[in-house]
Amino acid sequence: MAEEPDNSQHKFYDVDRVKALLKKQSLQPRPRLVKRVARQLSRSFDSVSGLFVAFGGITVIYGVGVAVIIGALYGALAFWAVFGGSLALLSLYVDRKVGKSIQFGDYSVVRRGLATTLGFVLIVGGLFLVLAILGLMHA
Repeated sequence: MAEEPDNSQHKFYDVDRVKALLKKQSLQPRPRLVKRVARQLSRSFDSVSGLFVAFGGITVIYGVGVAVIIGALYGALAFWAVFGGSLALLSLYVDRKVGKSIQFGDYSVVRRGLATTLGFVLIVGGLFLVLAILGLMHA
């Protein structure tokens, strides 16, 4: 006769064990009202998440205009602060939305935030360097 496999392979096919697990889960207390409402809102937002992405895109487009207006009213430093803050909020949203995927799960949020800030400073510095070189060429 064939040798009986060990018991660890049978746990997926053991009907009594599955029934006991389901009974144990059904005996848990009912979630509180706040948790039930949050769960229902989460389910309803999940079904219209594409709409929120579209609205998010529109918000980003108009947000650029707001950043330019703030820059015109309060100067370049305020513009860069709003622009950097927008990047930070966008990266936080992407971190929450994507979660622990391959690209976003490698480092902590603080380390990614510092890396984003450093990259932002380097890009702005490179932009100022190019503008300074172009200004020296025309002078």
